Amino acid sequence: AETALEPLHNVFTEDEVVNLTKLRLGENKFGTEGLALICEAMPRVRSLEVLDLDQNGGSESLFGNKDVSDSLASLLRCESLQYISIAGRLGGDNNGAFLKAALPAFCERLRENHSLRALDVSGNKLGDKVIITLSQALA
Repeated sequence: AETALEPLHNVFTEDEVVNLTKLRLGENKFGTEGLALICEAMPRVRSLEVLDLDQNGGSESLFGNKDVSDSLASLLRCESLQYISIAGRLGGDNNGAFLKAALPAFCERLRENHSLRALDVSGNKLGDKVIITLSQALA
C-alpha cells in the first residue's frame, strides 16, 4: 500500500527537481517510514540547502530503527545541504533515544561532509556524551 509520502518521495527522486533550495516539513508526525522516505530522497535534490524536519516523530518510537538511522545519515550525502534541523522530539520519544542511536552513523558521515554549516538538534535531550561525540565530529 502506498503511504501519503510516497508521491513526494517519487518527485524528489526524479532529476527534474533542480531549483528547490528550502524544504520545511516540520511538525508533520511522519513516523518511521515517512522520515526514512524523506531522508533517502534528499541527496537526489542537488540544489537543497535547508531541510527542516523538526518535531517529526510519530507515535511509535524510532529507537534502534536501522533504516531510519541509515537514512538520517544519508542526508549528509546531499552536497548542497547547508542547514539541517531535526529539533524537537524526533521519533516521538521524550529522552532523545532515537537520535542517540542514529548519531554514530550520522557523525561518521558528518566528518566527511564539507557543505553543512548549521545543525539544529535542540529539544532532543541528548546528554553530555552525545554532545561530545557530535562536537568531535564537527571539529
